This record gives sequence, structure tokens and C-alpha cells, in this order.
Amino acid sequence: MVAGLAPGMAVLVAARVLQGVAGGGVLAASLGSIGGAFPAGAARTRATGVWGAAVGAGIAVGPLAGAGLAAAFGWRSGFWCEAAAAGAVMTGAATLTETPPTKRHQLDLSGVALLGAGMALLTTALVEARHSWTGGTTIALLGAAALLLGAFAAVELTRRRPLLDPRLFAQPQFLASITGALFTGLAVIGLMSYSPTFMQRVLHVSALGSAAVLAAWSATSMVVALCARESVPLQRVGMGSGANNTARYLGGAAGVALVITLASGAGESGLTHGWKVAALVSAGLCALGAVIVASCRA
Repeated sequence: MVAGLAPGMAVLVAARVLQGVAGGGVLAASLGSIGGAFPAGAARTRATGVWGAAVGAGIAVGPLAGAGLAAAFGWRSGFWCEAAAAGAVMTGAATLTETPPTKRHQLDLSGVALLGAGMALLTTALVEARHSWTGGTTIALLGAAALLLGAFAAVELTRRRPLLDPRLFAQPQFLASITGALFTGLAVIGLMSYSPTFMQRVLHVSALGSAAVLAAWSATSMVVALCARESVPLQRVGMGSGANNTARYLGGAAGVALVITLASGAGESGLTHGWKVAALVSAGLCALGAVIVASCRA
């Protein structure tokens, strides 16, 4: 509702940030709840696949619906539809029953702060790299990001209830899942997020047409998601869900910054060349991710 009523860009951006926070919570909680609602085995695997397919379907339909609503009723109409959908989800969630936890655990605030700050600095460094990859500011930001992310890893090793249990990385299936999510965000979501801008500004494709291209990509992910498998034990399913979604979102944030840096580095006149470079780099990252996942499963 705030986005639909936004009087200016600052309020709109703030509303979108809140949407991102809420959306991340819904995704992590919904996937985590599958672990508790379905017994281990075929039922949980099938439910997880359907969840993944639903996410893919939403990504496919969302841009098309948004472009259509904007063309017919204005850009605010899409946000009003999102508000209505959020209300429906909240109403449905209120009818669910669950067993309350027998013991509440303290949130790993230091882990949240270190991970968030590290990724924020990394994303800022990639944005700053548009001006110079070897500039002092870019290098300083990259160094600070590396230090904070390293500190996050060190802190998590000392926690009894870490934000992300490092022991999960010893499981090949979990490592493959996290790697796939990270590289999906970094190499695929980054490129796809910028592609409507390129198609509309350079290829003169309409907003609806560029949304249709995204829908074609999302449709394939919807089908593949039906082959999903769980990769964490039952007592860690919530953490596994959060880790997978976080890896994808963090990869997406860094990927968007990287693609924009590569695509727009030469200015408006070099946008086509920059797009080709960004596409090739994204393809290389996809290949690297595939190799890492394959080695995890070997």
C-alpha cells in the first residue's frame, strides 16, 4: 500500500526495501514449514518441488501482469494488486496451525549484522567499479567486504545456534544447493533483471514484450523445480530454507550491480557492446557454477 501511495522516489524505494524484507521472510518461512508439515521422503520432495514451481510461476507471471496493469491502469495499480495478494496470504496463514516451539532461541544478531554489512559493501564496490575497477574507493570497499564476510564465517564457527551452521557445508547436497542458488542470483537473476532496460532502450521492445521474454525464462525454471530434493536434516530445514534464499538474493544483488557495471561502463553509445560483455560474463559464471555443483555431487 505504501508503494502504491508513494508521493516520490524516496518513499517508493523505502517501500520496495520493506517489500524485499517481507518477501524474504515469506519465502524462508514457507519452505521451512514444508519440512514440518510433510514427513521425510517422497511427500516432502513433491511438496518442495511444487513450492519451487510456484515461485517460478510467480516470476513468470509477475512481470507480464505488472506490465499489463501499468499499461492499462498506471504503474500504481501493480502495487495495489500486490497489497491485495499480501492480504490474502496473511488471511490464509492465520488459519494454519503449528506446534509452538518448546524453547525460544536467541537470534544471532552479530551474524546478521556482519553478513548484511559485508554484502552491502560488496554490492557498493561493484557499483563503484563502473567508474574504475582499480580505483582506491573500489579496492577499499572490496577489502572491507572481504574482512566482514571473513569475520562472519569466523563468528559462526563459535556460535551454539549460528545464523548458518558451518557443519552443513560438509554435506555435498547442501553445498550444491547453496552454490546453485548463489550462482543463479549472480549470473542469471542479475542479467535478467537488467534485460528489460536493454531491450526497451536499445532494441525498442515494449514493456510487455520484455516481460514476455522473462516469462519464457521463468517457465523453464518452474518445470525444473519439480525435480527438487531436500538437502538438510529435518531439524535444520528452516535454516536450510533461509540459507538457500539468502544465497540467491545476495547473489542477485551482487549480480545486478555487476551486470549494470559491465553493461553501462561505456556509456549510452556503448550499451550494446556492454550488454554482450555482461552476457558473456554471466554465461561464464553459469558454467563455473555448474562445474562446482557437479563436483559437489560427485
